[in-house]
Amino acid sequence: MSALISAVLLIAIVLIVGVILTNWITSLTKKETTQITNKSLDCTTTGIAIESIFIDLSGNRSRVSVRNSGFSDDTITDSAFLSATGQNSPNLTAFPITFPRGSIETIEFNISGRISSCANFSRVIVSTRCTSDDQSRPLSCS
Repeated sequence: MSALISAVLLIAIVLIVGVILTNWITSLTKKETTQITNKSLDCTTTGIAIESIFIDLSGNRSRVSVRNSGFSDDTITDSAFLSATGQNSPNLTAFPITFPRGSIETIEFNISGRISSCANFSRVIVSTRCTSDDQSRPLSCS
């Protein structure tokens, strides 16, 4: 009789542990799936476009205008202004930048010692938390 009771108790304990683990795993999976889905949906309506690149050789500065072309607000997190030799010009704009939909932001760079002529320019890259854009030719250079 004690062997029968032991077997029943063992089966009951295994079933209880199984039910607890199943509920925990199901709950964890639903939570993580919701978080991933929400983050993905947040980024589906974002977009940016580099509108203009102005290189001022005499002032050793460059300005890049970026438009939020998406349907939701975003945040500019980083940018790079690269010379033909791959040197990154120091960024003079503080990040992150709140970027409401439809707005245009200007990012400024110090090109001293890196860009001495328009031919030395390679590309600009601007990144947000969801997307990025790059332009490989200046739209204005003087």
